[in-house]
Amino acid sequence: MIRALALSLMLLCGSAHAGGAACFPQSPWVPINLSGKGLMEGADARLGGTWSAIWCPTGTFSPTTGTEVWSLYTHAVLDKYRTVNADALIDMAQAIIAAPDPLAALNAAIKSRELIPPVGSIDRFNWESLLFAACTEGVRLAPFPGQPITRPCTPPTPIATEIWRASGGTIFTAAGGRLTGLTTRKAALNAKCNNTASQIVVNGAIYLPLDGGPLTEVTLCKKATS
Repeated sequence: MIRALALSLMLLCGSAHAGGAACFPQSPWVPINLSGKGLMEGADARLGGTWSAIWCPTGTFSPTTGTEVWSLYTHAVLDKYRTVNADALIDMAQAIIAAPDPLAALNAAIKSRELIPPVGSIDRFNWESLLFAACTEGVRLAPFPGQPITRPCTPPTPIATEIWRASGGTIFTAAGGRLTGLTTRKAALNAKCNNTASQIVVNGAIYLPLDGGPLTEVTLCKKATS
């Protein structure tokens, strides 16, 4: 039973997780009152991580239907953050088994290993994408027909792209990665610059084309804070 529980921990523990209270995957070695239904797992090489989802009993009953309410627990971990130590998992499993409340001990163990990527980072986007995949699959495979979804699936937050704005200076002509001349025109202050174009750097200053303008004309631009 210890090894089965350690395997459960390997599936449910990682360096990052989110969503509800966890329970143990169904197994002959896990008491029915501690077990969930329908453990789902997936991996996405493009995102560089894995996800899992499981429906867990809440111990409460719907006042309208009288049926038990189940909650979807989702988990995701990026491969780069994964730290699985077999000996540590065995020790953790033994401690959970011996705890007065094994489910509370399980959730405390998962929480102690939680590591959520920084907001706005590509890691955060990939992690949230894995969680969204876990949630949508869990909703699709609910344990009972008509099971109410108490926690909607949240799509990943898009990564904010950098915005560069004109300093209101002269518009220069450009070619071959350098300034070649100047025009008699000036860029409107805070006009949006085309930050997907190649930058021309002069004494640390960044010159870019204006958004929607010709690539052969550039002006002094600075990265906006918002």
